[in-house]
Amino acid sequence: MTVREMLSRMTSAEYAEWMAYYRIDPWGRERRDYMLAQIAATIYGMWRSKQSPARTIADYMPVKPAAHAVRAQSAADMRLALKAAEKTGTRE
Repeated sequence: MTVREMLSRMTSAEYAEWMAYYRIDPWGRERRDYMLAQIAATIYGMWRSKQSPARTIADYMPVKPAAHAVRAQSAADMRLALKAAEKTGTRE
């Protein structure tokens, strides 16, 4: 499906719900990179010697994460998630 087809089928309310969902639980390349960097940092930490420097997840990221990607969930984000869950009948 092309972007034009998607926009012709999706209402602005549904698009806003998807945006809110993405802010809560992002997906895609950036999220995958973060998860793989987390695994790499954990494995490095398990096997490094005491003389080796400690490493963080950011050390394994191909591109440094944007500031918004690591921020805590705000109250507004939580409200949006609850409203979206009410509309779809989803409870998590």
